[in-house]
Parts: sequence; C-alpha cells; structure tokens
Amino acid sequence: MSICTVCVSAQEQERAAFLAAQKVFPQEINLRVHGHVDDFFTDLEQLKSSDTHVVVIGAHIEELAQLNLVDAVRTAFPHVTVIVVLPTRDSDMVNRAMLAGASAALAIDWSDKDLLSAIRRVTKAAKGTQQNKAEGKPKAKSVQKNILSFVSAKGGSGKSTFCALCAYRFAQSGLSVAVVDFDLQFGDMRFVFNVEPTKTLFDLLGCLDSPALPAQHFGMSVAENIMLFSPEQAPEKAELFYGKAAALLQRVADEFDVVLVNTGSFWTLLHIELLEASSQVVCLTEQGIISSRATQSLIALCAKLNLPTSQFIYVVNKLEAYGLSANDICEALSIRAASSLDIFSREFSMLMDAGNALGAYAIAEKRDSFEAVIRVIAQKMGLQLNSVQAMQASMKKSSWRWFK
Repeated sequence: MSICTVCVSAQEQERAAFLAAQKVFPQEINLRVHGHVDDFFTDLEQLKSSDTHVVVIGAHIEELAQLNLVDAVRTAFPHVTVIVVLPTRDSDMVNRAMLAGASAALAIDWSDKDLLSAIRRVTKAAKGTQQNKAEGKPKAKSVQKNILSFVSAKGGSGKSTFCALCAYRFAQSGLSVAVVDFDLQFGDMRFVFNVEPTKTLFDLLGCLDSPALPAQHFGMSVAENIMLFSPEQAPEKAELFYGKAAALLQRVADEFDVVLVNTGSFWTLLHIELLEASSQVVCLTEQGIISSRATQSLIALCAKLNLPTSQFIYVVNKLEAYGLSANDICEALSIRAASSLDIFSREFSMLMDAGNALGAYAIAEKRDSFEAVIRVIAQKMGLQLNSVQAMQASMKKSSWRWFK
C-alpha cells in the first residue's frame, strides 16, 4: 500500500482539527502536523526525496505571511502540491492563492471529508507528475480527446470571438459542438450568440451526480449543431466548481463531438482544473509588447503550477496593421511556432458588437489565415474537417442557420 505523507503547517487554533482528522483518515494518508514554520520546513527537508506529495497550509500563520509561505514551499519543493486554508473564500483571495502556487483551497470551516477529498484530488496529479519526471515523460493527464480550451493572459485578446468562430467551423463539418462558457465574470458567449439562456452551468452542476437528465437539457441551441452552456455572472461562486469542473466537462463531452471551453480572463484555481481537463489549449496573444509580456507570465505561472504547456496552440491575433510578428512572439516566448490570425476589420467588429457572430463568421471563413489556424487545431485534436469548397457547396443545398 502506497503511503502519502501530508505535511501540515498550522497554528494552535487549527492543530486540534488536523490532529482529529488524522485519527479518522485511512491508513494511506499520513498527516504530519507542525505548529511552527521552522519545524515544518525541517520536516519537509528531511522528507524531500521521499514520498511527501502534499502540503497543507493553515489559515493562521504568524511567522510568515500565508501566501508567502505557499510561494516559499513551491519554490523550495517544486514536486510538492499545496492546499491552502483561506481565512475567507472570496474570489480575490482564491485568485491570489493560485498565483502563489496553491492547487486547491479549503474554507476555514472545512470538514474531515473536505480535507480528505482535496488531498485525494491533488495527490493523484502530484504522484503522476513525480513519476513521469523520473521517467522523463510529460505529465500524464486523464482528459477527453475532444476538449479544447481558449485562454489568454489579458482580456480583449479575442477568446470569446475565436471560440465562436471555431464552433461554426466545426459545426459546418457536421460535428456536434458544445460551447461551455466558464467566464464567470462576464459570460461573454451569450452576447456573442445574442441569446439569453434559461438554464446555467450552475444548474448542470447541481445535477452532476444524477444521470436522469442529459447534459444537453442544461444547454441552449444557438445554431445548427452548436449548443451553448452558459454561466451566471457570478465570479464569487467560482469555488462551487472547484474539484468538479473536470467531471462537468466529462459529462458534456460524452454527448458531443467537440467541447470548446471559453475560460475568461479572470484567473482562479478553476483555470487549473479546466486546463488539466483539456486535450488542447488555444493560447491567444496580441501583437503588442504588453500582451507578449503577459503571456510570458502566463507560461511561467503554468510551470509553477505543474501545468504542461506542450498542448498549447499559440495564436497571434492581429488586431492592428502593425505590431510584433508571429516570429517576434515566438522569440519572446521561447516557443517553436505560433499562427497568425488576420480576420478583423471594421465590418467584422460591427457584426460581433451587434451579436451577429454568424455574419462575422461569413467574413472570417474567407480569410486564409483563419482556415490555416483551424487546420492546425484540427490536426492537433485529430478532427476530420470538410474542405471550405465542400462546405460552401453543402450550404447551398441546406438551410444551415441560426436557431432563434
């Protein structure tokens, strides 16, 4: 039986709860609770080369600021996964914990069940990372082959727009497409498709363990072969998805050929789960130096969180007639390849602003750069797409249309 050692740093008011949990935990979980940061680090150093996979940092840390301790642990022991107990679970605190390097967060009133669930959830990933590093392999992931996420390091880079365009392109090839909008801050996709969904991702989350209703029951058809799963505009509720996002995407993926995930620009711990559940990730950046530097920080953050970027497909969104080239971006980011997307025009922007994404798609599909990027994505995902000529001929014979 493999033993997982969990080192805990907690002050007196929390130590009793952790010690009590230790008594009821299964034998494979070995909790080592420390009341002083120095003892905590000494124990970590002694166990550095053994089977320590998880660190839990309590909410009450006096010797060192809590999030500084998270960062110190991840820097000194990169093989360790960190769970942090937050004094408050507002979205800002969770976001800062993620940036510091935490992989999971618990509320201060956690239960034994909450702690055990968090440990088991992060331990599997941590052990997999250690084993694969020892064997020289990339991090193993349990993912669906058909989940594509869209990310960027700053807002306004075109995630929602490009996500919608990809949905139309895949749908016109006869694939059933689910667009899952995890932008809990703005929920852009409902504006892009010009719809007002009556059910939300939160409704699907509430029925996640019930097989009675299919996932499609909680979506809205926005075009032929395209269904939108939309959130509430409630970033403060992001914590409700923690530990469940992958299962939700799995539920949706079981019913569709392709799942496109709009992540939004408000980075939280939720992004970690979405990226880990994705088979490929489109990383959009703009031509400017600020966007390039922000993308550098995004890549560094992924490395800090043990998230491999090998499945990233880098796309330079040419919003202006000037700026850095794709080659410049590759050099700045130390990546091998990036595709250029040159589809924006005044007419295109006006159509998108009016909620006419299909009209905007009619412009985009005529651009060689758009089809080139689509082909790169399709090849990476193993998707068979119809040629542009075949689709145009098919559309003349069919009524490919908006659902209203």
